[in-house]
Amino acid sequence: MLTQTKQLLQSTGLLDKLSASELLTEKLGEKLEKYIITALANSIPDDKAAELEEKINDDDPKLAEYLKSNVPDYESILQTAVDNFVADAEKTL
Repeated sequence: MLTQTKQLLQSTGLLDKLSASELLTEKLGEKLEKYIITALANSIPDDKAAELEEKINDDDPKLAEYLKSNVPDYESILQTAVDNFVADAEKTL
């Protein structure tokens, strides 16, 4: 799980709602990453897709800076993805 994903899970309050095992936390993180990566992949210019994939795979600590520079409306895309994830997760909790 990316470092940023765990921070997002904590900031949404989902981790506080669970007496989650490490495995459950990992699974939630993987699902959140899928939401975010899908949203970003649909928004990033095609010529930047490979570079984004590399940064994600390398857990690049400067990923947020890269996204702010290369993805139009990065923060609103991220917020929408997180909001959608939280809404879906809360339906099952």
